[in-house]
Amino acid sequence: MQLSEQPAEASLSPPDPVCRRESLPAGPDQAALGDFLQGARIRTSDGRILGWVGDGGFPYDEATVLLARLGVATGWPETARLSSVIAGQVARQGWLGRDGLGYVFDSALVLGLPGEHGPLRDRVLVALRAGRALMGQDNRDRWSQRFGPHLIKAAAEAGEPRVVEHLVEATYRGGRFYVAPGSSETYLHSHCYAVEGLVALGGYEAVVREALDWLVERQHADGSWPAWVGRADARRPSDVVAQAVRLFRGVDVERYQRAIELGLGRLRAMQSPSGGLRYTPGSEHVNVWASIFAADALSRRAGERHRFV
Repeated sequence: MQLSEQPAEASLSPPDPVCRRESLPAGPDQAALGDFLQGARIRTSDGRILGWVGDGGFPYDEATVLLARLGVATGWPETARLSSVIAGQVARQGWLGRDGLGYVFDSALVLGLPGEHGPLRDRVLVALRAGRALMGQDNRDRWSQRFGPHLIKAAAEAGEPRVVEHLVEATYRGGRFYVAPGSSETYLHSHCYAVEGLVALGGYEAVVREALDWLVERQHADGSWPAWVGRADARRPSDVVAQAVRLFRGVDVERYQRAIELGLGRLRAMQSPSGGLRYTPGSEHVNVWASIFAADALSRRAGERHRFV
């Protein structure tokens, strides 16, 4: 697709930075990261946010709502505009998603934005209670289309602790969340989402600690993590690094200090000249959701357990 260079409005220069400054081990340049997330290159003409900048980048509802949630957490003035774009998507489709599919996870993220979301919450709850990852459609093979642990975060957003309990029982063993009931594989992006949901909900401190310790044991010396455990996949994506760093900072900085330092170093190495983060080393694609996670990690004060973006 042709990427739009035209901002949704004439000005994209809010007075407050997306990333709060705080004394941290050397990580990515926060000012450059904030400029990337506030810039026109990641926006389409209808105001939505791209999944990544580069060939194949597409308007991505999840990235749009994630950036709006970051704005809520940091007091960024553009949040209202993004929330309006999201409200329009929900009004037209009844959900958020992509390729004609409504994703329960993406839709549940809207519930963390200001406003009245009763009808959407009801639809999310119906799907979660039915064991569905998709809105009104059968589950499919892709990890995000299966009823798996990433939906713990969705259930926490929707206020449905029984679904959280069921997913923990069905997918958690030995410090790791398996990608779906009966699976032998762990997708670390999904694992982190599950832990984020448990931290937000509370009451699962032992599971959270075990799951974070499990992450530390699998961190590479360069600060990266594998995309999968139990599946052959050589990628070491930046989104997992940013998610892990923000979890470590939110839960126990002292316990996870070394892992945080290594992770911040990895994020610094993944930062592109545009300020955003590459998804994998050497990639020409600059990933927007990984950049949002990194901004959340850097703006989060030590021990700050407010809702994870």
